[in-house]
Order: sequence, then structure tokens, then C-alpha cells
Amino acid sequence: MSPVSIIPKPTLFHETVKRELDRTEVTEESGDLANVIQELNQSIRDHSKSQKCEVIFISDLQKSLWNPIPDLKQKELNQQLDLLGQVCSLRIIDVGDEKLSNLAVTSLEQDDSFVVVDRPASFSVKVRNFGQQSVKEQFVELYVNGHLADSAQIDITAGQDQVISFSHVFAFQGQHQLEVRMADDLLPVDQKRWLAVNVQKGLKVLLVNGREADNPSNRATFYLETVLSPKVTSGDLTGLFDVDSVSMADWNRVDLKQYDAVFVVDVPDFQKEEASKLRQYVAEGGGLILCMGNQVDLLNYNQWKLKSEAGDGFLPVELLGRAKTNQGDQAFYFLPEDLSHPILKPFEGNPGTGLESTVVLDYIKLKVIPDISTKIPLRYDSGDPVFTETSFEKGKIFVLTTSVDLSWGTWAVQPGFPPLVYELVKYAVSGRWKKSELKVGELVQIRLPNLKEGTSVSITLPDGSKLNSILANLQGKSGQGQIGQKNAGQGQAGILFSRTDQAGVYQVFSNEKKLLNQFAVNLESTESDLRRIPFERIKNQLSVETELTYTKDWQPEKGILTSGIEMKTGINQGIMILVLCLFFVELLMSWKFSYGLGLLTFFGLLAFIGTVYQYQTVLGWGIFVIAVIVILFVNRGRILSRAEKLR
Repeated sequence: MSPVSIIPKPTLFHETVKRELDRTEVTEESGDLANVIQELNQSIRDHSKSQKCEVIFISDLQKSLWNPIPDLKQKELNQQLDLLGQVCSLRIIDVGDEKLSNLAVTSLEQDDSFVVVDRPASFSVKVRNFGQQSVKEQFVELYVNGHLADSAQIDITAGQDQVISFSHVFAFQGQHQLEVRMADDLLPVDQKRWLAVNVQKGLKVLLVNGREADNPSNRATFYLETVLSPKVTSGDLTGLFDVDSVSMADWNRVDLKQYDAVFVVDVPDFQKEEASKLRQYVAEGGGLILCMGNQVDLLNYNQWKLKSEAGDGFLPVELLGRAKTNQGDQAFYFLPEDLSHPILKPFEGNPGTGLESTVVLDYIKLKVIPDISTKIPLRYDSGDPVFTETSFEKGKIFVLTTSVDLSWGTWAVQPGFPPLVYELVKYAVSGRWKKSELKVGELVQIRLPNLKEGTSVSITLPDGSKLNSILANLQGKSGQGQIGQKNAGQGQAGILFSRTDQAGVYQVFSNEKKLLNQFAVNLESTESDLRRIPFERIKNQLSVETELTYTKDWQPEKGILTSGIEMKTGINQGIMILVLCLFFVELLMSWKFSYGLGLLTFFGLLAFIGTVYQYQTVLGWGIFVIAVIVILFVNRGRILSRAEKLR
């Protein structure tokens, strides 16, 4: 966050300064000392001029503030301090306590990529002991929608983390709030943490069938429909998937926003409107799975390659050509070397599940686009990818290089096919339902694609206060809780919200008081680390010319007393100059009174302009110019008369 200047200009009214300091409240935002000092440097350049100044830092010497990470941030801080030290003397008043300890909730995360009703959902809570002594029998409580749902008692060693797992079954779908609490300590602000959870009834999956057939088993999507149907799924997967299948001719009339994952299976080609629709679907958090087959037109697909800049592309790789097993040649097999990816986790430590014995006769060779971040979780024994994963904005794109039927191999009837499809769907939806953690002070983009531009909404802050706003196309800059705009177009209505200066849950309501969206904002965990940095380390990082002193009390330093003496000396000099000016005025008045009065007026005006100029440069110059114009106007007759005589 940018620093806020409470009193940005010099002032002689000390009571005003004290009153403003008393009104200052502690915020929950993270400190950024480099930005503060940069603001100080600018203020001194604007207002101090050539006057000597001193900057006093009242600080607890928190390490995360004075020794920021990464190194580039530390270098920037040192440079700003050295720059400030060129025009000011610097002093640190240490108000910290060496023995302070702190226990904090540093994270609250949803373990699963999605949460559905009537199924256990697991959440992980991390508590860190930032102190130097162990803590025993510490209670950690989980609240769901304001009601106590679970609790745990932990012992936590000094300087260590403790992870607690909570499980909860949600009875109804919709928006839910989770909060973790601990008993307050010396720093109560980090004893809580929040999470906003969107609970679904199930996962909606769309299958786009690129090849119709009289015999259902010859349809391109037949085996996907089979493994995702309620008749085949069992155990925890029963009723989890709600599957719709559409033909290639009808799919572009379907509203993709209602689906969590979309399989595009052996579709020959795409038009611009269809490509743009798929790109927008992924950008808003959808999971897109592209499955290859006999009908795929490689030239058409490559026309829609994904680019980071604006465009219609959705394909994150370049399709090179078809790798075929010729007669007598050995087939291709999956090479499960690394099974650490979430999609492949069920196969880890489970040999004989059919993954290794999968026979593939044909697949599409591809090349990863250098500028796009793409992972390859699984390869063939030839070294080429079986499938790729690419994150794009909020969503994910997967490219399966072989068919999901029997036209290019036996994968669709192998035991390893169903679990891989299940995990693929569950992982693909994480961009839509698993929300990333937001920190205090961060800008939040809230898309409400089901509403139109111009719709009124209200935002409820954690303290219960409300802000009103109007939805617009998300394109442009954001303001204080106002509307921003980006990617203008249909379905992009939303807001950019910057008033996230409180930790807690923020809720967006319609005019009809319907909850549209919610998000949780939490403290930066580094702020809970109260470890201190020695003053000598701060001093040693600065230039030898930078004057930096240290004290633990509020008494003026010797340099301050000297400045006071210099100030008094300056006042005495001013009095002497004033007496000297009055002496000359008196002499002039004794000779000719009008001349003496004019000189006295001139000195008075000069003193007034000088005083104003010291605090308001522009105003001082303005008064000076006006005075010159007035003098010339009053004496215009004399000036013209003197000019005539000179001619």
C-alpha cells in the first residue's frame, strides 16, 4: 500500500500535529518502509528547500520491516535511506521489546479443489509460534457461518509450525464463511483467519461430441459418458458428476458458464466466435480439456494458438503432426516416471492399475509454446507428452494427445482410464471453485457475468459498513471501491475493489439483498513475526556518509540542541537586521518624511513576502508580482515624466 501523509506540509501549529497523531489508528495493512522513505524524500524536496532537517523513526525494529525480502527490496530500502541521509540527519527511537512473543494463525486453506454438499470437506490450519518459549494446550476453534463447528488442542514448540486438519460436511449449497480463532495475546489481530467457500451440489461437465454414429459405442464421447455416469461411479464419486453431451453442431449455442469442465472431443475445427467463447470460458475459471482424434484439423487448431496478449486463441501448444504405429512397429506406452502431479496421485504406489500397460497406436506430436507456462505431467515411452496442463487467467487448459475411444488405442478400456478421468475433472475445476488467498491491501477483481453493466450492488465490509457501486465492463483503472474496466465485452460485468484494508469476509449483494459473491481477506503472515534486527546491522548496510543515530528514549540528542541554538542565533540576527533597517528609515524620515515612510513600507512588504515564501513558495511569488504591478501603477505618472525628460 502507498503511505498516507497525515500532515504533508510544514506547520508551526504544534497542537494540530498532536491532535492528528492522537487520531491516527492502527491499520491492518503491511508496512513498506522503502515506500515511506520515498514519500519523505519527495516531501522534503517540495517543502524543506535548503533548510537543515532531521527525520525520526519511531520503530520496534521489526526484522520484516527493516530487512525485507527479497534482496532487491532491501537494496531499494538502503538506497532510499542513503538519499534521505544526504539532506537530513536520521534518528531511530527504539520502542520495541526484546522479549515479546506471538502465536498466530498463518494460513487457512481448502484442501480439495471443490466442495460439494453432503460430502466431507477438509481444511488445513497452520499455527506458528513466533516466540522463544513452547506453548501447551492452545485451543484452536473452527467456526462455520458464525457457529462453532470443531476445535482442537495443540502443543507448539517455539519457532515452529503446527498444522491442524478440520473436516466439515455442508448441508446446503451456496456461499459459506469459515473462521479460525485462538485466544487473544499481545497481538490479537493475527489470532483469526477467514476463508470464503462456495459449496456446490455437484460438478457439471459438458461433453462436446465431434463424431456422431448410429452405434452409440462409436461416438467420440461414448467412453467418457460411460465412466462419468452415475451407473459406473461409486463410493465417494456417486452422484458427483452431472454430465451433458451435445453435438458439434449445437455446442456453440450452449451457455458454457454453467459448466465446471468442458471436454471437446475430436471436434474438427473452430470458427472465430467459437474460439473466443472457449478462451473467455477458461479466463473466467473453467476447465477445458481438448481431446484429439481422426477428425482434428491441425491447421485450423494452430490458427487459434493461445497468446498472452488479447486475442481469440485457446490452444496452449502447437500441434505438429500425427505419430502413427506402422505395421510391425511396436506400439506406444505411457511412461509413469513421476506420479506427483495431483491428477496422477491415485496411481502412486499402486502398480498394476493399467497405466503402464495402456497401448496407444496413434497420437498427436506437439510443441510447447515458449511464452506460455505449460506442464507435462505424463509422457509416452517415446518422450512425447500424453497430456499437457496450462493455466490461463483463472482457468486451466488440458490437451490430451490421443483419443478417448478405441480408434487410436486401448486406453479407454484400461483400468487406469476411469480414475485418471475422475482426477482430471476434479483438478480442472480448481480454477473456478478453489479461491486463492487475498492479503490486506490487495486489489480484488470480482466478475459477475450473470449481471449486466449498470446494475447496482452493495459491498458489506467486515466491520459491517456498506459501500454502493455500479457494475461496469472490467476495463481500465480502479479507484477506492469504485468500478474498473478490463476486457470490455458481454459477460464481463464486475468491479475492481481496492478498499481491502480490513481482514475478514467481504460480501457483494444485489439490490434485492441477494448474496452474489464473497471473498476473504487476511493479514500478511510476515507481520506476525516480531523478531527484531540489531541497529548495527541497519547502520552497516548504509553509506558511511549517512548520519544515523539510535536511542531508546525521547530526550533530544545533542544535534537537536545545537539546532535549537542555531535557531535562536538566527532569530537574534533577524532582530539586528530589523534594528539596522529602522535606523536607516529614521535617518531618511528626518531628511524627508515621505521617503522614509516609503522605505519603511518597502521593508515591511519585503519581510511579509519572505515569511510567506518560506512556507508557500507559489503564494510568495504571487504576492511579489502583485506588489511590483501595484508600485508601477501608482508611480506610472512619475515614470512617464522621467522617460519624457530622458528623451
